[in-house]
Amino acid sequence: MPNSHPWAVTGLCFAASMVEGYDLQSAGVAAPALAAALHVFKDNLGLVFACSTVGMLVGAAIGGWLSDRIGRKNVLVGSLAMFGVFSICTVSAFDLKSLLIIRVLTGVGLGSTFPSLIALVAAHAENARRAGRVTMVSAGMPLGGAVAVLFSLTTAAGDWRWIFYLGGAGPLILAPIVAVAMPSDQSSQRREDRQAMESGRASTRRILFGDGRARATLSLWLASLCTLLVLYLMVNWLPSLLVSRGSDRSEALLASLGFNIAGTAGAVACGILMGRARRTRTLVLTYAGAIVGTAALAMSGSLAATVASASIVGACITAGQFAIYGLSAECYPFRWQGTGAGAAVAFGRIGAVIGPLLAGAILAEGGSPTDVLVVLLPLISAALIALLFLSRTAVSPDSATGG
Repeated sequence: MPNSHPWAVTGLCFAASMVEGYDLQSAGVAAPALAAALHVFKDNLGLVFACSTVGMLVGAAIGGWLSDRIGRKNVLVGSLAMFGVFSICTVSAFDLKSLLIIRVLTGVGLGSTFPSLIALVAAHAENARRAGRVTMVSAGMPLGGAVAVLFSLTTAAGDWRWIFYLGGAGPLILAPIVAVAMPSDQSSQRREDRQAMESGRASTRRILFGDGRARATLSLWLASLCTLLVLYLMVNWLPSLLVSRGSDRSEALLASLGFNIAGTAGAVACGILMGRARRTRTLVLTYAGAIVGTAALAMSGSLAATVASASIVGACITAGQFAIYGLSAECYPFRWQGTGAGAAVAFGRIGAVIGPLLAGAILAEGGSPTDVLVVLLPLISAALIALLFLSRTAVSPDSATGG
């Protein structure tokens, strides 16, 4: 239900997406120096990454549910403040256990941010542009990740703490700006919607699976799980995988930078195409590109080939995941988009937890970085199949009853 402030909402949500993307990438780019400083074994890095993602899973489920009840703006402000504070607290970790606790709490804040972003952008966009607008706002995440990589490239290994200082300062500065400048979403209609939920007229189960939404929900969840598994494995492990394969730190970070910058471009391009209703063709090209890029990255030998293939994967897999978020805005009634998007993000986070652990397990068993990349190919294919089904069964939020 668009209002007179669509671009204010879009700009603020893009900025929130960007600071979230920075914090998502920060642990990955700081991992080698962080592990050395805290005497964390390499095999435990997967656990560190996974714990953050477990927190994000919890945060996505709770944040999406809360956003439809206490207001999406309120949840967004609280989430930004939470992950900003705990990002800074990361530098206070003194051993593996304290690091895991802090990263879980950081993840809760990160996870609760995105469902509110999706619902806010969708609420202020025209029906035909809803999926494309959400996808384009999501481009802020890889752009923020690119900033994290650039900052890491200009920061000596011994100064890894500044990566987290900057990561905490961004959301803490943005939170009060959002609180003041973001248009309120507390309309009388939303109060009536919350009262309807409280009276039991629309349960979470009914929102997700009622009125013909079961197939769309399950397709959305499967696609999100497979895509986020691949995306978070790459975000967290790409620099370490390339270093293990013989690249030096600067080369690995260049490939990671290409991954993130191309991810931003891919998300913007995908958002434009999705907004023009070229969905099936866009999804096929996006995931086919991810398959080709991953296979090329597994076989690449030179720096140029590695950066190019990492960029292709970044553009395609990031665009694919954000296309999922865009489609999720069309699968549920307007008033329950926070709950629907939060559930999709939360289920996808299961894959995001598995991805970093999977890479760590393969390497611990003697597998090579190439083996890790090859395992991703059937998962990308499964995500494409689920998304093609989803694109044909998405329910218009304006036609769905949900109550």
